Amino acid sequence: MKKLRTDISELEKSKLDVLLKEYELVNIKIEKFVGNQFLYTQGALALAGGYIFFLVEGIRIIDNTIGSMQDTKLYLQFLPFFVLMILAGLLYQYQRTIGLQGYKQYLECTINKVVEENLISYGHIGMNYMLKRNVIALLNTFLYATVYIASSVLAFVMPIKVSEPKWFIYHIIAFVVFVIIAFFQTTGYAKKVKDKAHDFYDSEELIS
Repeated sequence: MKKLRTDISELEKSKLDVLLKEYELVNIKIEKFVGNQFLYTQGALALAGGYIFFLVEGIRIIDNTIGSMQDTKLYLQFLPFFVLMILAGLLYQYQRTIGLQGYKQYLECTINKVVEENLISYGHIGMNYMLKRNVIALLNTFLYATVYIASSVLAFVMPIKVSEPKWFIYHIIAFVVFVIIAFFQTTGYAKKVKDKAHDFYDSEELIS
């Protein structure tokens, strides 16, 4: 087992203190985002469930009132868009989290470079086994997609009279656009943040 460096200069100690404090703050931010995501998901799903319940019950109760029923059907058609808004909020939380993970990896690399040891490595391990290769994370993604698909099917099938097919096409287009944005805004995002942080660290010009 290698011994840690003991000949660290005062300047290196000062840098190390700053890096360790920043590392601690980043961990707090990540945990806060994860906690907020849980609360946001629970609240949003409860709200979506209430939205569905009242609209579906509304269609049944006012079945004999054609005008009002048409209005209720229209509101039901907006259900998939409402679910997409929830997913967009989750996507934002996820992007911020993986961005912080990338910055956390940069801090680990910099700290380890100062002490010349792989002293801290959780950020790198976490990205591989908590996000990229985590079955539960993949299951969550599958469940979110299932919720959206189910809401689209419900909005199309639930009305007694067949709604205009163009609504279903709108939902498909919105979902495809959402998936494209999610892919390009999250793929390699942690590495981009990490590389950008390294660029700033290696730059001779101070950020102003």
